[in-house]
Amino acid sequence: MFPPGEDDPCFASAGHDTQAGSSRKRAGTCNDAESLKRAQPQHSIHVHVFRDVLRVVLSHERYLFSEEECSTFDVFEQLSDAAQHLYVRLFLRKHGWIRARTLAYDGIDDVAAALEELFKAGLADGEHAVESVEEVLALLNAGELDMLVGAAGRPSSVDFDLDCKLVKLRVAGIQAFQRSHLIYYRVADPDDPPIVKALLSAFGLRQYPEYTVHRSSTVFADRNALLAYEEALAVESEIVELLAGDSDEHARWVYTRIMGHGLKALARLKRYEDEAALLCKLLDQRTYCIGARGVWYERLALVQERYLHDRRAALATCGRALEDPTVWTASQQTIQRRVLKLQRILAVPFSEQRSFTHLSIREADVIFISGVRVGTSPSGTRAVYRLGEDATEGTVEELALCHYASQGYQGLHAEGSIFTLLFWDILFSERDGAFETAEQSAPLDLATDAFYVGCRGEIDARLRQIEDVDVEHGKVLIPIRDVDEDEHDTATPLSRLYLQLISQVYAREAPRNTMCAGVSWQYSRTVLLEIARCLGGSALSAICRLLAQEYTRWSSGVPDLCLWKSSTSECKFVEVKSPNDRLSESQKVPSVYAYICIQLTR
Repeated sequence: MFPPGEDDPCFASAGHDTQAGSSRKRAGTCNDAESLKRAQPQHSIHVHVFRDVLRVVLSHERYLFSEEECSTFDVFEQLSDAAQHLYVRLFLRKHGWIRARTLAYDGIDDVAAALEELFKAGLADGEHAVESVEEVLALLNAGELDMLVGAAGRPSSVDFDLDCKLVKLRVAGIQAFQRSHLIYYRVADPDDPPIVKALLSAFGLRQYPEYTVHRSSTVFADRNALLAYEEALAVESEIVELLAGDSDEHARWVYTRIMGHGLKALARLKRYEDEAALLCKLLDQRTYCIGARGVWYERLALVQERYLHDRRAALATCGRALEDPTVWTASQQTIQRRVLKLQRILAVPFSEQRSFTHLSIREADVIFISGVRVGTSPSGTRAVYRLGEDATEGTVEELALCHYASQGYQGLHAEGSIFTLLFWDILFSERDGAFETAEQSAPLDLATDAFYVGCRGEIDARLRQIEDVDVEHGKVLIPIRDVDEDEHDTATPLSRLYLQLISQVYAREAPRNTMCAGVSWQYSRTVLLEIARCLGGSALSAICRLLAQEYTRWSSGVPDLCLWKSSTSECKFVEVKSPNDRLSESQKVPSVYAYICIQLTR
């Protein structure tokens, strides 16, 4: 069906392997785009990216497709370049009826002829296949709908061209190509389709990190396993939509996540006994969603204490959690606080109490600042305050920044770039299943518990290196200056490992504007180095441990503001709260483990 990819210069340049299990170092994306442009006119890049996906999956995972799906791919291959291009452009749009007269794409000289080819090939339907009035009404714009409503009862006065030529891709073809993309990219994200990322990369509009692409050909044992995975994703998507939660991974893993979403439903329905029973079932298995076990223990203990009024069962649950090696640092802290409270309430004899005297637990400091509210933002969603005597206006976060600026602090909205820069080589190291395509901004396992489990040795070693620096050098002031990419850093005393790592990775990747999860290149290297130096190795190590263990959970729990004062080597994370707000557990833990005071403003 598809000729060998080695002879296609566009295929070779796209960074795809021609054999499953082989790997190669990904070259710069700009070179890939230039190769594509030289090989074919720019408009056909859409087709090349689309066909490359088919080449790879049909070469190594053809057994996952039905005969009908393979026949669809054969029909697509036999289309003219213009018809293939039009099909791809329609596939990338919202699937539904489209007025043919609105179709116009560079590189397709005769859209009507390309459409007829799609009709004859059985890949698209025309207006004759419209089944209901609702489908037609969906095509009308606001003005046309107004005219239609105004002409109610006088249909002859409505001058709509409802008999215009329409086109809609057939569902069978859409599903076949969507399945090929799921197999190729290993992820399904309707909000940010992976093929769009590939196209942006092919056009040279987006750069990705350099890493070794290693295609796995045994992700799905057979077609039944693939279909079970798709069904699980569909069920999870429906539940997530109902609960407004999040999503991800293989069928049993996904079903475990679905059960996690079910916990939210039981909690909302106040069926606490059923929720506790489901939590126990989830904790009884030790294979899937390991990173969620700490949260499950936390919730079970809370339900037992608060709603089932069984404090001894809650204390026993906490005891099991503290002895479970899969419970990460963050959850341990919350559970330890609950143990101390329950032991006090139950009057547990001193000799039987668990002691956590080695912990340095401190509550976040609370300060109060006042501001004059002058209105709301244009969108009406945020309050606006007066920031100074010059009548400048801004958000409550900007008000807090002004308050600390008067004390000599610099500040910015908190971000997580430093973690990614410190662990860049580990994040993008070669390992099975982590990098299946060339257009990834993060390894596929980063949002799962598999990342820390699979890289635990390297991660723990890096954390020790970062923390031990403070022991070796002490907390001293080190001046930081910015340097050009080509300039040697010998004059800058970056003797601490973490400063060297940040500086080297930033100098290499920032000029490329590399697309990477958790990194914002809008901040200068000098700023990031100053923040890292003021934090110190111990705090950096503690924060990075949380992110490495549960990236999704803690990357979304970053406080509002990051403040630092170079003269005194101080760094603060500030969470801005209204008088009735409270810190979440995810905001409390970093203040304990990183020895950083989260300050509240009211």
